[in-house]
Amino acid sequence: MKKLTLTVFIFAFTLYFTTQMHCLANPSVSVGKVYEIVSAEKSETGKMVDFFFLDDNGEKVSIKSIAKNKFIFLNFWATWCPPCRAEIPAIIELQDELKSKDLMVIGIALEREKDIAKEKEKVQNYVANNKINYINFVTSQEIKKALADAYGGIPYIPTTFLIDKKYNVFEKIQGGREKKEFRESLDKMMK
Repeated sequence: MKKLTLTVFIFAFTLYFTTQMHCLANPSVSVGKVYEIVSAEKSETGKMVDFFFLDDNGEKVSIKSIAKNKFIFLNFWATWCPPCRAEIPAIIELQDELKSKDLMVIGIALEREKDIAKEKEKVQNYVANNKINYINFVTSQEIKKALADAYGGIPYIPTTFLIDKKYNVFEKIQGGREKKEFRESLDKMMK
């Protein structure tokens, strides 16, 4: 009887542990959805800033955990910014073309709303209406400032950071770009 109890306990523990590890390794994140950044860590100069958000299951997730072994195209933008809006179709195409080559596009909206719920709704509507095929984030003014400072300042938008698989900032691109210009920079990083 003790062996049976021990066997059941070990099986139950193994099942629980495996499920937990699967959830940690596979957070529930939907492309085309907007999430709220709830905290950010400081990072070394020239490195990607790790930030945390709540996934679809309400679990706190690190951006680095879902971007592991990926090249990252990190775009700071806003719905009110004409150059930002102009480059979004090119970014959508790049996401489609390069996702099989380990590219992950991430957008961080720098809206002017004081109310984060209104900001999230506004950005989510924009993402849906424009069929944006990559993950986007909103956050508080405090975290926006911390992120901007961590990346050496973002004096204007759009600003895009190309980040390699070791989370090193490969290139900082300020101002709007055409698809061809983005592609040239991405090809250099991804070779």
